[in-house]
Amino acid sequence: MSPKSALLPIVLGLVLAACADRGGVRKPGESASLAADSPAFATDSQPVAADTGGTASGCVRGAAEPIFAASEFTRTSLFTGIERVRAGDSIGLTVRHYGCAHYGLDLEFVWSEGAMPGWAAALEQGARLLESIPAAEANRSLVRSLAGGIRFLAADSAAGSRALSELETLSVSVPAANTLLVRYDVAL
Repeated sequence: MSPKSALLPIVLGLVLAACADRGGVRKPGESASLAADSPAFATDSQPVAADTGGTASGCVRGAAEPIFAASEFTRTSLFTGIERVRAGDSIGLTVRHYGCAHYGLDLEFVWSEGAMPGWAAALEQGARLLESIPAAEANRSLVRSLAGGIRFLAADSAAGSRALSELETLSVSVPAANTLLVRYDVAL
């Protein structure tokens, strides 16, 4: 057996484990958000301090870390986490961190008082909310970039996604009447 073919079962096992970590693969049209108490996030959840030892496992990215300075962060596995931010009464923000060969964030804005406002207004409120929350020092430029990308999408009502760079994309969906989901993805 060649060294390359000996690695195939290991690589396949890692890929399957990564999919299991995210609760499996979603079918087209399924909501991209998972409830915090869903089985995909319920195993071994524990609050953590920053830890970037992810590259030891063969992943390009390090361990999931909080973006915001004052958030409730729970690591659900080495590369996944849920971050909740309390920033006001009318909009809640939950950030889901994921990825191994890429880096991804799902920013879920939920309006507590019924339906969210129109597309442009909801995106603008989401961008303002991001800018109002103190970010961890290492993530300040990321938060500025996300807010700018969201504002671009607010100005172009036909755009559902935007390339922020050659490797970064930002996309938006509305999985529920009171929920705006912004997905940030970086191919590493």
